[in-house]
Amino acid sequence: MFLGHLVARGVQQAELELEEERKAAEAEANRKVSAAKAEQDRQAKAAADAEAKRQADEAEQQRQAKAAQDAEAKRKGDEAEQQRQAKAAQEAAAAKAEQDRQAKAAQDRVDAQNAFNSGTDYFEKGDYDRAIADYSDSIRLNPNNDVAFASRALAYLRKGNDDQAIADSNEAIRLNPNSYSAFHHRGFAYLKKGNYDQAIADINESIRLNPNNPVAFRNRGFAYLQKGDYDRAIADSNEAIRLDPNNYLAFRNRGIAYLRKCNNDQAIADSSEAIRLNPNNSLAADDAFANRALAYLRKGNNDQAIADSNEAIRLNPNNDAAFAHRGFAYLKKGNNAQAIADNTEAIQLNPTNALAFCHRGIAKSKINDRSANADIAKARQLDPSVCR
Repeated sequence: MFLGHLVARGVQQAELELEEERKAAEAEANRKVSAAKAEQDRQAKAAADAEAKRQADEAEQQRQAKAAQDAEAKRKGDEAEQQRQAKAAQEAAAAKAEQDRQAKAAQDRVDAQNAFNSGTDYFEKGDYDRAIADYSDSIRLNPNNDVAFASRALAYLRKGNDDQAIADSNEAIRLNPNSYSAFHHRGFAYLKKGNYDQAIADINESIRLNPNNPVAFRNRGFAYLQKGDYDRAIADSNEAIRLDPNNYLAFRNRGIAYLRKCNNDQAIADSSEAIRLNPNNSLAADDAFANRALAYLRKGNNDQAIADSNEAIRLNPNNDAAFAHRGFAYLKKGNNAQAIADNTEAIQLNPTNALAFCHRGIAKSKINDRSANADIAKARQLDPSVCR
């Protein structure tokens, strides 16, 4: 019994031990399962935390990227605004500068016109130096005014500065190819310089542009007169007189042309009309008196020739032709001493006056002055057609 009891106790003990082992194994298994579960939970949490961190990092990156984009957009916006403001400032400055330029240009035009008007006033008073100064101011303020250049050219003509008159006329024509006055002034300057072909060419253009200018016809007629084309000189003088019946210079010029054609009566008529229209103007009247004196000489009216010569000399004491004509009239009247005196004066005024040498030589020969032959030889040297 005891043995059986011991066996039973041993079995019971073994069963207890087995139960404990089972429980221990079960506990170990449960522990492992719990540990695995805890590890799984830890890993899951770690993964979740990592994902959360990733998402947070990504969100931060996106935030930072957006912030950077916003900052860049703001920078570009600010830069665009600065550029807009700078452009607006530049445009405002340019507009102000243009406004100032236009205001100055407008004022310059006003000042230029005032200077031009002042120059014209001085010109009409015969004060050509002041006229030129004011025209120059007008040109400085408005260098594109062809009328100012043409007007200054005429003032230079009146001063005897023909080259400067040509230069100003050139500029006026460059600015306005239809400036008839500039062509006329340049033509007159060439006329004074003895370039008759160029004078005629320029005055032709002036007449084409303005066919109603009597002065242009008169001056072209004078150029033809100087070239010896008396018929054209008369035709142009006729037109000048038709356009201006009081054009005394045209009458004078036509009288000279008729005188050269030996039409003494018509020369006397035209010279008389020139004198009637302007009897005290030495610019034309002295020549008209001298020309009429020569016509009277040719007609044998020596006393009238002397009277006209006297008047020509009164108006212009430097008119060598008047002295020569008077000397010839005295020669024809037999007053050799006065003939010698007048022709001597003519020679002193113009040492190339061949007729004065000829007539003085003839007067000297009549009083047996041995220097007569020298005068006659000099006359023939100057003009082989005289004293034959």
